[in-house]
Amino acid sequence: MKTYLMMTFCLTLALLSVIPVSAAKPQVMPTLAAGVKPPRVFLESASRGNQWSALRNQSIEMSKDFGAECPVIQITTNPLMADYTVKLNHLEVGFTRNNQMQIIAKNGDQLSVSEGGSIRSKVKQACILVLTNWNALNQ
Repeated sequence: MKTYLMMTFCLTLALLSVIPVSAAKPQVMPTLAAGVKPPRVFLESASRGNQWSALRNQSIEMSKDFGAECPVIQITTNPLMADYTVKLNHLEVGFTRNNQMQIIAKNGDQLSVSEGGSIRSKVKQACILVLTNWNALNQ
């Protein structure tokens, strides 16, 4: 038993020394240029799953997260007034959750689609993309 534990410990150390550890660079939240009005974002969500908790409207959760992570943008409930639409497809089966997010510009062009991660992390990525795109359009 002692030999087994020692071998397991040595193997773990060997693996840790081979696998490179790299810290993820924190993404910097862009700011709006002076005099530029904030972009309007419409939130849309669908939620599916095999448990009652999967039926919650995730648009409210996204709205809370946008307020916390990206207070500079304006959330709108009118899709005709939106500069961007952020769509969330939330899947919840058992203890497994998956989030797919799509970001669409006013002209209908898809700017991004991604999968995985929490709703809050997806909102932060969406905020960075929307603000970067909005600043580029308003130069």
